[in-house]
Amino acid sequence: MMMLEAKKVWKIAVEDIEWKKFMLAEEVIKTEASPDQEAFLMTILRGDYAPAVRFTLLTGVRLEEVVGLDWTAVRFHTRDFTVWGKGKDGLKKERTIPMSKAVYDLLWSLKDDHATAVFTYIAKRTSDGRTKGLRYHKIPPPGRNACIRPRNEY
Repeated sequence: MMMLEAKKVWKIAVEDIEWKKFMLAEEVIKTEASPDQEAFLMTILRGDYAPAVRFTLLTGVRLEEVVGLDWTAVRFHTRDFTVWGKGKDGLKKERTIPMSKAVYDLLWSLKDDHATAVFTYIAKRTSDGRTKGLRYHKIPPPGRNACIRPRNEY
């Protein structure tokens, strides 16, 4: 920034710098939650958010894919489900993922919660026409009403 400022504002001659020469290779760090970390996470989550987080931990699917998952994409008879997520050039990429027994059991336990959406939440406050105590799809993003808070705050 300072070089551009000197060139534009102060009209000082500045040679172009080939910044790519100075870039260091970044180490790719992959992290996995330990069983203890997963267990702790599940204890601090709101109960109605826990299935979506558990599903993410079991399958590795992205948040956008979890929130958008509906029952038409879940096939219990073939034990797989389809998600649409991040693809090239802004296009959605379809992936069909086999279910482990744990994923099957989790999804089976949720099948009667909502007619179309797999993952839902129970409205704790009323706004935007929602009714307190009813289930809704499209889990709201973390923020002022984040899903990770001590349970007694709800």
